Amino acid sequence: MLKVPCIYSSCKRSKVSPSGADLSGADLISANLSDAYLSDAYLREADLFRAYLREADLSMADLQGANLEGANFDGADLGGANLSGANVTFTYMNRSILCNTTMPDGSVIYSGC
Repeated sequence: MLKVPCIYSSCKRSKVSPSGADLSGADLISANLSDAYLSDAYLREADLFRAYLREADLSMADLQGANLEGANFDGADLGGANLSGANVTFTYMNRSILCNTTMPDGSVIYSGC
């Protein structure tokens, strides 16, 4: 499994670009992944409890079954992402792009397209 070198610190796009990375089941509790480029990343069953993903690019990411409770996705790009079965309790998604995004209940949202 890929180890992201900035867990619990800042991950700027200029520093870390694990696009397409397999982070399935990863423990990313309270991780600061603001501005991270995680397009096409596999984050199935990952634990992102209270993670900070402000302005992160998670377009086309696979977040099925992930724990997103209390995570901050302010301004994040979740276009085309799959959140089926994910826990989004108290998840902050203000200003997030949810274009063609599959939500936890299986519905598809077209917000910010």
